[in-house]
Amino acid sequence: MILNNFEELVGTIQDIICEESCVKLVFSVQQVIEIPANAIPQDVLKGLIGKRIGILNIDGEYKVRTAHSNIDKNKINKGKKNGRDRYGRDG
Repeated sequence: MILNNFEELVGTIQDIICEESCVKLVFSVQQVIEIPANAIPQDVLKGLIGKRIGILNIDGEYKVRTAHSNIDKNKINKGKKNGRDRYGRDG
């Protein structure tokens, strides 16, 4: 699989397979995608093995991010006053 423009895959990366012209990323969803060999440094990719990540293709430039599954309630409550959001709703 090769990501289309503005397409993102999120999952836990299990392994990478280095080939001459590309690096294949193996996700726990059993989806294998191909990216150009020089798109993301292989040492960065190796450091992400076993982590839940998102990879996004933007006009042929690949962006990788760690995807957090737990929501930090402190971040959600940030910006609320007296337990209410900016619209005055309880939250």
